[in-house]
Amino acid sequence: MAALVAIGLGFGLVVPKVAGAAFLLLAAIAIVWLEPAVVRRRAEPVLVPGDGPLVLAVIGFVSLWLAAWALHGLGPIGTDDVGRTLRLLLIVPLYLFLRRVDGLDRPLWWGLALGALVAGVFAIGTTLDGQAGPWQSRVGGATNPIYFGGVSLAFALALLPRVASASIPPAERTIAALALLLGMLAAALSGSRGAWLALPPLLLVYAFTLAGGQRPIRRFGWPIAVAALTLVLALIPGVPLGDRVAEAIAGLDRPAGAELDPWNTLAVRSELWRVAFDSIAAHPFLGGGPGAFRQALEAAAAGGGLHPQLLRYEHPHSQYLSALTINGPLGLLALLALFGVPLALAARALADPAREVRHLAWAAVAMVTVLAVVALGESIFQRNAGIVWFGLLVALGLARVRSTERLAAAPIRAD
Repeated sequence: MAALVAIGLGFGLVVPKVAGAAFLLLAAIAIVWLEPAVVRRRAEPVLVPGDGPLVLAVIGFVSLWLAAWALHGLGPIGTDDVGRTLRLLLIVPLYLFLRRVDGLDRPLWWGLALGALVAGVFAIGTTLDGQAGPWQSRVGGATNPIYFGGVSLAFALALLPRVASASIPPAERTIAALALLLGMLAAALSGSRGAWLALPPLLLVYAFTLAGGQRPIRRFGWPIAVAALTLVLALIPGVPLGDRVAEAIAGLDRPAGAELDPWNTLAVRSELWRVAFDSIAAHPFLGGGPGAFRQALEAAAAGGGLHPQLLRYEHPHSQYLSALTINGPLGLLALLALFGVPLALAARALADPAREVRHLAWAAVAMVTVLAVVALGESIFQRNAGIVWFGLLVALGLARVRSTERLAAAPIRAD
């Protein structure tokens, strides 16, 4: 179990199929465990206080999508999406199982550190190699730059309290610091911009919760150091992050009526979002189902109001807009619950008396926040990588918080 966690996190960003295999294997073990727990172990409840909201959030989100498919039909896009979306249900048994497994905290920390270190080394090697890949100068790892950069940044930020805490052994702090640096470098070399929007709110949360009782130099010094490192990475020549931020700023001045550059990702998103809003306006209450966005895209292109190159897309590159186009306002509420419930359950443990619980709570908050922000500019539940990383990080991160919280609160027995 510990090896699956460490290997899945440590190599999932650079070795194809590793993260998905770890997620599915852990979920399979969880289902095998859950069957007798439900059928025969009636004296031991499967759910304890605090589990219900997460279970309802996951089942509610998936149920709404299934209802949309039942109402509007699958179609080619729905057929592809249904299998991916059903995998979100694996979060439930995986979380319930991992919450009862002791001894996984260290594999989690070492997996996060190894994952950030491996991603950083891989990104440096790929960049120095100089050969243009499918994403030009951007590093995509085993997935693509959006997920490689977003998850690398999530790993790095999750390690912040391990770097800043004087109670962590010096060797572990040094490794965590190097992992934080390389994880952020990997995110910068991916050229992905959206995930970095999570940085300001997370650093504020860190300063006013986890570091709240520390002296000002330590309380604000580490957030300032991380922000300064981000600025330095953006200014280093050859690092795609800075160039792409400058490209985004320049794109804001694009004159009305100017020809669209189909390879400018921000300009492309603005067009896709415009089409999504048209679809939402046409189906304001219940949404238009899984094929609504594609239908609106084809209609816009046929009418001459959309660059033909944009027909290569099947979703609006925003999970929030995907939820609205498919299920309407109820879909958006279900999505907000899917992100918000894990965040709320983890955030309440940021003030726990036990240091290890606080650190794990921060890691869960950081990882879920980064993924929720990535979802602003990417339909993460309409890609395998998004389902796998969300499911793995939410179930594992939140389960470790709840498990360690339980152990920290348990009375100490005399020998």
